[in-house]
Amino acid sequence: MAELEDLVSFVQTISTLENDHQLESKPPRAVTLERLYCNNCRAPMRMSVRRLYARSFPHRITTIEHFTPSMHSMQCVECSDICIAVIYKGPDGSRFALLRSTFGGISTPNTPTGVAYYLDQAARAQSVGAFSAALVMYRSALEHLLHHLGFTTGMLGQKIEDLKKKREGADAPRWIRDLDLEDLSVLGRLGNGAVHTNGGDVTKQDAIDHALVVAVMLTFSHILDDAIERAKRDADRKALLTSAAAQLR
Repeated sequence: MAELEDLVSFVQTISTLENDHQLESKPPRAVTLERLYCNNCRAPMRMSVRRLYARSFPHRITTIEHFTPSMHSMQCVECSDICIAVIYKGPDGSRFALLRSTFGGISTPNTPTGVAYYLDQAARAQSVGAFSAALVMYRSALEHLLHHLGFTTGMLGQKIEDLKKKREGADAPRWIRDLDLEDLSVLGRLGNGAVHTNGGDVTKQDAIDHALVVAVMLTFSHILDDAIERAKRDADRKALLTSAAAQLR
C-alpha cells in the first residue's frame, strides 16, 4: 500500500526541479514511484504520480507541513488505473488518504463476493488511517472466507476450530493442510481486540498501527492464495490433464 512517505518523496523531487514561480506557470511533471499497490492489477506496481493541486511551496521542503494540503493523481504504468492521493491536515498532523477508482483491496481474481466486499472495506479504512476499523473488516473477511469454504457453524472461533478438526482427518484437502492455522487464529484475535472493550482501556488500540495492518494484509493475501487461488490452479491443471488423457485414448 502507498504510504505518506511515498508522497513526501514525490513532492520533494519536484521541489528540486521547479521554483515557486515555475510551480504555478509550468505543467506539473510526472514522477514514477515504486511499490504502490494497484487495485486493478492486485499487486504493488510502478505508479506515475502527477501533482493536481498544491499550495505555493518553499524552494526547499523540510517538513510535511510545507505541502499540506496537496492532491496528486497516481496512475498505474501497467493498466492505467488511476487513483487520487490527498495529503491533508488531520487531527494529529498531516495525513494521507487514497481515493481509488476501483473496488477490491487485496482481492484476488477468484475471491468470493462476500470476502471481496469486506476486503474493500478494510482497504478504504486503511487508506485514511482508520487502522482499528481495518482490522475488524479483515476479521469479517476471514469469517466470510471460512463460511464460503463450508465452515458455517458458529462465529469465527468455532469456524477455525472446525477447520482444525477437518485438517486432522485423513481426507483433508490439500488447501487445508497448506493453511497456517496460527495465522487464522492470530487474525481472529486481532480483530476481536480491535472491536471489543478490552476492559475499557482504549489505549490498547495504540498497538494497531500502519505496520501491523500491512502485516495483516500480507497474511490475508497468503491465506487467499492457499485457500482459493492455489486450489483453483490445481483444479484447472487436473482438468487439463484429464481432458488430454481422454482424447489420447
